[in-house]
This record gives sequence, C-alpha cells and structure tokens, in this order.
Amino acid sequence: DLNTGEILSFENVIVMYADNEYKNNHLAYNIEGFGSGLYASGGKYVNITWSKASAEEPLLFFDALGNVLNINKGSTFITVCSGKNSVSIS
Repeated sequence: DLNTGEILSFENVIVMYADNEYKNNHLAYNIEGFGSGLYASGGKYVNITWSKASAEEPLLFFDALGNVLNINKGSTFITVCSGKNSVSIS
C-alpha cells in the first residue's frame, strides 16, 4: 500500500492484456471486445482469455478450453497491461 507501506497479498491475480492509447493526457485501456491474459493462484498460473461485449455487459474470463474460469475463493486482484512483455512471473 502506497500510504502505509504494507505489502498487499491476494489469493488470485488476473492479468488482462489489452490495447491502450492516450486520451486527454490519460492512459486508457480498451477492454471491450476480447483478449488474452494470465490467471495466477496457489503458486501456479495458466493462460486465459477474456471478453466484454460492451460497457454494459459483464467482464468474463475463460480457461484454455473456453470454459468459464473457475476462480478460487479469496481476494482477487485484476490488472490490465498493454502487452505480454509487461509481465514477469517468477
């Protein structure tokens, strides 16, 4: 946490890859449509896909077989990155 210095932890982390552009001096990500990503939980990660038909529709995540992603219980952190080179997993 920037204010307290506390290290944050989550049971689940989802990384969404999406195109971005600058609008009005702010970085904006396009998360309407579909894309790829990563899901990390329990010390492992898998490739996923995501879709969002429109601003009014829910954001959906899918496993490699196209099934709705089963997200483990617990807190989940979702982040959006501009490209696959943006994430390093160790």
